[in-house]
Amino acid sequence: MQLRKGIQRTAAALLCLACLGGFAQDDDDPWAFCSVYRDEWGVPHIAAENPFALGFAFGYAQAEDHLEEMLRAYCIVNGRAAAIWGEDYAESDAFSLRMGHARLAEGAYSQADPFTAAICTGFAQGINAWILEHPAAVPEWVDGAKPADVLALWHAFLMSEAPFDLPGIFRRAPAMETGNGWALAPKRTAEGQTLLVLNAHENYDGPFRWCEAHLIMGNYNVYGATLFGLPLVLMGHNDMAGWAIAPNLPDFGDVYMEQFSPAAGGNPKRMFNRKSTPDDDLALQMMSKMQPYYVRTDAGLEERLVSVLATA
Repeated sequence: MQLRKGIQRTAAALLCLACLGGFAQDDDDPWAFCSVYRDEWGVPHIAAENPFALGFAFGYAQAEDHLEEMLRAYCIVNGRAAAIWGEDYAESDAFSLRMGHARLAEGAYSQADPFTAAICTGFAQGINAWILEHPAAVPEWVDGAKPADVLALWHAFLMSEAPFDLPGIFRRAPAMETGNGWALAPKRTAEGQTLLVLNAHENYDGPFRWCEAHLIMGNYNVYGATLFGLPLVLMGHNDMAGWAIAPNLPDFGDVYMEQFSPAAGGNPKRMFNRKSTPDDDLALQMMSKMQPYYVRTDAGLEERLVSVLATA
């Protein structure tokens, strides 16, 4: 057991951001508003006075437990993995850029409500604080975390659950292909207590992995599990209720491939035949919306391009 309260005030001051607003003063040490207690299982119990401090302490604790796995997940969903680990991640990076995880996350973060912005910012700063304090334990490829990384990972998690019926191209494996959760009333247990059982049936070789935590902030008192790299509990319980996540494969996303073919016919529903967007103009738009990504090869970094045009 341990109570972790401190990093040097000088390092903390470098990491505080002006966007804290009403949550803390710019020159405040985040550890003055939060603490991390670890039980005999190593699970972090985090108490905080505001969302930024809650995110900061949780980011620090997650970095302490699994920095490399967490930042690897961020690299994958942001389309930067092949530059570090080579050709095995090239298709994955192209897919992440096509799906727009990072692009949409940056837009969402710029428009986020104060709570979301504060907890994502604090979480990223907590990760970066741990990195600054433990340089010898940090792999060379690690370059820190950004608040939008949180939202990119969440978008990738959700979109991995969308049915993907387009054959012949790369897709990321669903974060949860199966899963279950159930509760037992006190009278049905030997301990005489309610039992909540959660099982995400998660593989251990992808970007979506689970960790356990307890978060306390005012009336927010939640114990449960979340993904490496997210600052809130996704499934667990509070004093009133318990909840679990299980996949039901809702059809909230359709994926299809449009080919540029001026002679395709007059189908008005075909993207390239809409009168408001001439074929030649759309082809130019597609060419102008190519995004570069990099693949580590024996000869060094190789630049490649992928079309990321978002159309109707």
